[in-house]
Amino acid sequence: MAVATSMAAVDTSESRLKENVAMSSDADDQKSATKKSVAHEATMLVTIVSILFWYAFNGATVILNRYIFMEAFGFKFPLTLTFLHMLSGFVLSIACFKTRVLPMQMLPLSITVYTKERLIFALLFVGNIILGNVALRFIPVSFMQTVKSGVPFFVCLFSFALFGVRYTAQTLLSMIPVVFGVCLASLNELSFDMRGFIAVLAACFVQALQIVFASRLLRSSPEDEAAARASELESQSSDQQASKVVVNTEKLDAFNTVILVAPPALVFLSPLILTTELYPLMNWLSVKGSFELFVLIGSCLIAFALNLSSFWLLKVVTGVTYATAGNFKVVVVIIVSVMIFKNPISGQAAMGCIITVLGCFWYASIKNRTIES
Repeated sequence: MAVATSMAAVDTSESRLKENVAMSSDADDQKSATKKSVAHEATMLVTIVSILFWYAFNGATVILNRYIFMEAFGFKFPLTLTFLHMLSGFVLSIACFKTRVLPMQMLPLSITVYTKERLIFALLFVGNIILGNVALRFIPVSFMQTVKSGVPFFVCLFSFALFGVRYTAQTLLSMIPVVFGVCLASLNELSFDMRGFIAVLAACFVQALQIVFASRLLRSSPEDEAAARASELESQSSDQQASKVVVNTEKLDAFNTVILVAPPALVFLSPLILTTELYPLMNWLSVKGSFELFVLIGSCLIAFALNLSSFWLLKVVTGVTYATAGNFKVVVVIIVSVMIFKNPISGQAAMGCIITVLGCFWYASIKNRTIES
């Protein structure tokens, strides 16, 4: 009897112990699930805020540039605006590196960095910006964004023509709504201006060449890299050699891209500004006040903030999310610009814009599936 009672007590004790262990395990699981849920919500919040900031600075850059070139503001100097953006981006990027605001290494400011391919890339980069600014002088933001959505078509065209790259039937089919939408929007644009249309079309050509060139040619051979590295090391003391960090210039972030592109771009722009824009620019400055100067400085700071927001967004999202957000960005910028400037849009032009954007979504989804596979 006593033995049975003792055994029953032991069984009860073991049962309670198992219940306690199970309850403890359930509690741990709940805590773990709660932590994962909080972490997921925090990640989602950071992603959403990052995308919103990117949208805001992207839209503000384009819309403010359009306002600067409008008749009311009277600034008609796209080369000068490009020069100011490049100079401010260059100075602020270096300041961010020097103050350790940015976590990566800065591109070394050395002549050995500038190979022939990188100089060509720099000229294409600044050429795209100049043509975009010229286009904003004559056409609305909505029309410009619609036409520039056709860049994927020119990327495919130049990739095939220059390097024999062949695309799938799906990719080629996705180009049909892109091209058709751009044509439909262009033929029925109420604010159409041939000068702006030629400028934005040329910007599409240059941007597509820049993308193709960067992906295919903006790479130096191992021998070139070794020679450049040896040349730099020979000119430094042994202590400097030990601390020298060689930055890979094949995959540059937004800030190192500005540091790479800005010096040759500024050298290229300076004589053009001196011969074509300096005298009328001085006249414009003589009749304008502090407000106009404040707007120009604001444009430079916002353009730099766009680089900062792009860099941060790429750190917190995947490439697929970034590409998808980029397509939605076009829609947001078009809608906001129409609301601000109230430029008239015909029904057919609006339909062309919608068809173009949908074609871009189709193209992006095909590209993303190809990358994933």
